[in-house]
Amino acid sequence: MVTDATADQERHMNEHIFPQSCRSTYSRRRILLTGISIFASLTCNRSFAQAPNWRQFRRDDLGFVIEFPDEPTVRDEPESDPNSDLIRSFQATSKFANMELSVGCEEYRTVIDPEQIWGHIADVYTHHIPGIRLASVVNLPGRYPTRHYVAEPDPSYRGPTGFMSSTDMVTEKKWIDWMVISDRPIETDPLARRFFDSFSLL
Repeated sequence: MVTDATADQERHMNEHIFPQSCRSTYSRRRILLTGISIFASLTCNRSFAQAPNWRQFRRDDLGFVIEFPDEPTVRDEPESDPNSDLIRSFQATSKFANMELSVGCEEYRTVIDPEQIWGHIADVYTHHIPGIRLASVVNLPGRYPTRHYVAEPDPSYRGPTGFMSSTDMVTEKKWIDWMVISDRPIETDPLARRFFDSFSLL
């Protein structure tokens, strides 16, 4: 559950990460910031063991397909500001057992600089999600610039913490990411690995 304090913290972080002068670029990005409130819910709300019912999730309009272990919740929002470079924000999320799995996409009017995306993600992982530390960043091969980020619990942190991993791809005018948050290691988890490996462009 997101409290008023958590919402205020998230707004404060958005103000810090995105100064007013560049708020029109990547200003509505939700990647990774969700981890602030998710860790607490993962540690407090363990689900009974479930067998995944894998299903293909395909978005021809956004140009990708991925598999979820159950039916995801979808949010697809057009940008209301006509002066913004952002066209739309999309996210599909599934909470399965003690994991949250999501795929997101932001579509822009102009070509995106991958280095700006990498800088933003590293900054959020490193400075803006309490309880974790960025453990590794791996460049992945492929047609478009793609990186895989792995974050682990910070042993010095005394509050709720967990594991986060995300793969981020920049396809000219789209920023696509698929992410897992869990209270157990993600990189060796078969369910998480299937989710990550099932992604492909159309």
